[in-house]
Amino acid sequence: MASNTIKLSIAILLFTVAIILFFVLNAQEGIPDTEETKTVWFCSPCNQGFELSGPEMVEKISTGRLNARSDQEGPVRLRFVEVAECPHCKEKTGTAARRCPECNQIFAARTKEGGVAVCPKCQWNPVP
Repeated sequence: MASNTIKLSIAILLFTVAIILFFVLNAQEGIPDTEETKTVWFCSPCNQGFELSGPEMVEKISTGRLNARSDQEGPVRLRFVEVAECPHCKEKTGTAARRCPECNQIFAARTKEGGVAVCPKCQWNPVP
């Protein structure tokens, strides 16, 4: 009787492992390529905006180091920002951007001084 219980337990365990392996091996990995996963970026040297799909973000975005001074005289602070590979110049110069809801223009999210940027085409301001 005990040997039958052990055999049944082993069979159930093996069946469970097989099911888990089936789902793990057949699972689709990665970020889906949908409108919801697209992000917008702006390359300052090219002066052009661009989009990256979900799968492209995995390949083309990295963390870059940016030196930034504080408002007061003092030591230079290091700031880490995400940068994207620009499809136009192939350099890692793309920074976070916005798409204007009024005219659809893609523009840098921040000014060179670090303030919030407005749309250069229609002057839409993201901050009410």
